[in-house]
Amino acid sequence: MSEYHVPVPGGMMDADEEIVIFARRHWVAFLGNLFLGLFLYIVPLVIFIIAIFYFPVIFAEPWRGIVVVFAGIYYLIMTAFIFLQWISYYFDIIIVTNQRIVDIIQEGLFNRKITEIPLLRVQDVTGKIKGFFQTLFGFGNVVVETAGEGTLNLKFKDVPNPLEISAKIQQLHDASREQESEVRESQEGVGA
Repeated sequence: MSEYHVPVPGGMMDADEEIVIFARRHWVAFLGNLFLGLFLYIVPLVIFIIAIFYFPVIFAEPWRGIVVVFAGIYYLIMTAFIFLQWISYYFDIIIVTNQRIVDIIQEGLFNRKITEIPLLRVQDVTGKIKGFFQTLFGFGNVVVETAGEGTLNLKFKDVPNPLEISAKIQQLHDASREQESEVRESQEGVGA
């Protein structure tokens, strides 16, 4: 069913396990941070151009070195901000196999959180598209609620086609429960 050939974090895949959904956040979700970073890149340039005409003394010899150092530090911080936003966007991944759901969240540069739940624990799946941009570009949130001890809710933010993803997870959950009940019935029949 799937053509993805990536290892699933959190353990080895069974021979009959296959990846059904492999998704990242929608590219539009990254645009907000990209535009913010670009805006913060351009604002100091505009300020420097205005300052050259109205305050040329700032760029005279005693102050020039200080301005260059602070501008360099500022642009280094802005570059790091955009880079960290890209890393977070690129490495936040949702993997749904025919047996489990794996949610990978990149927190900063060196921290990664991996949550894995079996499909049998899924209690409810909700897909939601809310607002103008989410409707226009077809992305939204998917919430997966689990049952049992240590109830866990997974929230996949800004994923493409959230209604399709939630329907597919529910379909896989139903198939998993049906398969589990068939196995249980066959074991009860052998044990009797």
